[in-house]
Amino acid sequence: MDKVSHVQVTVDGVALQTTQIPRVQSPLFNFTFPSNNLFGAPAGPSQSVSDGYWVFLHPLSPGSHNIAFKAVEGTFTTTAVVNSAQDVVYHLTVQ
Repeated sequence: MDKVSHVQVTVDGVALQTTQIPRVQSPLFNFTFPSNNLFGAPAGPSQSVSDGYWVFLHPLSPGSHNIAFKAVEGTFTTTAVVNSAQDVVYHLTVQ
């Protein structure tokens, strides 16, 4: 997360200010892997943290809404350049 160079969020085409997209890191927490989990980890207790950019919105009005997230990360090492990008759109219907 330290190498994220661009974060953008739009709600119904209106861009949020970067101050409205904070990076939040959780403290270490406990959880339990279930049997046959998608990570292939052994079932049982483990620990993790959450680290990411989050958007907190007021309730949306009834109707259709689009929330779009974009982010770019670039890491340069002595042996490679590692880049990743996200471009996700949620199509929501509020009743």
